[in-house]
Amino acid sequence: MNRLTKPLRGFAKIGLLVGALVFATVGIAQDSNPAESAGTTQILLSYSDVSPVRASSIVVSPDGIDRDIYVWAVSVKEPGGASGFRVDIAFDDSLATAVTWVPYTTWLAGSGRSPSCPSPTIEANHVFVDCVTIDHVPPFGVQGTGLLAKLTLDPGSIMGPGTALDLTGSYLINTPADPDDIGQIPGVSVLSSTLLFMGCADTNGDGIVDLLNDILGIIQHYAPSGAPPYDPAFDINDDGAIDLLLDILGAITQYQVPCVN
Repeated sequence: MNRLTKPLRGFAKIGLLVGALVFATVGIAQDSNPAESAGTTQILLSYSDVSPVRASSIVVSPDGIDRDIYVWAVSVKEPGGASGFRVDIAFDDSLATAVTWVPYTTWLAGSGRSPSCPSPTIEANHVFVDCVTIDHVPPFGVQGTGLLAKLTLDPGSIMGPGTALDLTGSYLINTPADPDDIGQIPGVSVLSSTLLFMGCADTNGDGIVDLLNDILGIIQHYAPSGAPPYDPAFDINDDGAIDLLLDILGAITQYQVPCVN
């Protein structure tokens, strides 16, 4: 009896660990609505160019498939409005073979001021762009919510959890009545600042990562050395082994995340 109890207890501990991590992941993923902080000026990453839907921290992407990420300014209510911005995004160079950066000017031009966006600066592992609007004040800058830019990333190699995009150093510029007072809009928060790219953990091909078929299946085939019970169907990063960090924890962070093919 004791010989059976010990492995059962071990499996139960794994189950509890998986459950805790899954619920923690779901709790983080549910915090995705920018309206939760309405009234606070925000800059966030989104998958949508139609509305500022806060992107999940997990980006499930097959190797070599381009992914468009959009940058939004949300709930700008400063009296002078926004007349310019800087967006600075760092990315893991090992995950990108090409980066295309496109600033948008339609929202900034909504107040009648003339936008000017010089060519973005793209370096080995980060890109930044500054956009301003040119005119005497008033008119003031734009308020509300608007699209700032799009970043297209080509993942060069899909791997386990690791930083792929990190939104840093971003801010909005105000438009004061006195041109000498121009400066950064205070209190701008940066949301969804980090996105993780990884291969899809949908091992049975039903379009979504679930607990029974996918996560527990990967755990059962745990084989860090590639020896049995290794099964390539459960090796989500195709490195010839099924380990804790890149496969098991990678699958757990994808719980209920649909795969993009």
